[in-house]
Amino acid sequence: MAVLENLGGDGPVVLEPRHLVGRSTGNDTRILEPAVSGEHALFLWTGSGWELRDLGSRNGTWVGDRQLRPGDRVTVTAGARIAFGDPQVRWVLATDSAPSAVAWTDTGVVEGEGRFLGLPNADDPQVLVELEQDGAWVVVAEGESRPAQHGEELRVGDATFRLGLPGGRTQEVPQTAELREISLDRRVDVIGLDFAVSADEEYIEVTARLAGQEEAIKPRAHHELLLVLARRRLEDASEGVAASEQGWVYTSDVRSMLRISANQFYVMSHRCRKELEDLGVVDAGRIIEKRTTSRQVRIGVADLSVRSL
Repeated sequence: MAVLENLGGDGPVVLEPRHLVGRSTGNDTRILEPAVSGEHALFLWTGSGWELRDLGSRNGTWVGDRQLRPGDRVTVTAGARIAFGDPQVRWVLATDSAPSAVAWTDTGVVEGEGRFLGLPNADDPQVLVELEQDGAWVVVAEGESRPAQHGEELRVGDATFRLGLPGGRTQEVPQTAELREISLDRRVDVIGLDFAVSADEEYIEVTARLAGQEEAIKPRAHHELLLVLARRRLEDASEGVAASEQGWVYTSDVRSMLRISANQFYVMSHRCRKELEDLGVVDAGRIIEKRTTSRQVRIGVADLSVRSL
């Protein structure tokens, strides 16, 4: 997430993908100073970074020592000093990472991991907030999900959290031909995964084959989930099951095999997706495919191998 801090001492502001700054109600951040216009400036996540635009303010917007002209747009990065209306009242962009789900409490901010937010924390979540493959945010508790709303309040234990969810206002950046070509080699349906498993199955090495290269993935506990699903798909393939039907297993059966709760299953699923996102897989969310009506899942990769260490 990106955080804007007032050097005058006011609390930090977490930027939404499209974040209005001004004096009027309805702005995402209100600055009640006479020099600030009603709708003064706009922060915008472009898909690769943050832009700041002056919206024709009366007294101007500054980035460093530069005053923006009305309609000017500039890229801002961590450390940028910004002023709205009065160049002596400075803000600083403390962090400039991509928008993520966040939750505010009276004591601070809980930051999500991109498409996933665990409350009260990611290590032992009682409630999950997750971005589905169709672009909709959902709240998941005890394996049951419902639509999530930006700004809604969730009671988790003794704390109340207010959600901040990046939404459909996020700007997409068109890919260049070069990027599209790279993306074709970094899809779930064309990559491969190799699992090397110790005799006691306590240690799992995973190697991803993508774009003509091999990438070793650091061993993690959530690889147990991928291994169980990989074995099921390989077993079905060896028995001649049609490709479209290979590997499907009920979520409850997977949880029973791994002795994990519904929430732990969602956390492990997210971390598997996040690893592939970090490797540049463009549709990493498909690593674990879902059949919503039957509550079945499978590993989305067909090119699989499992061997002993």
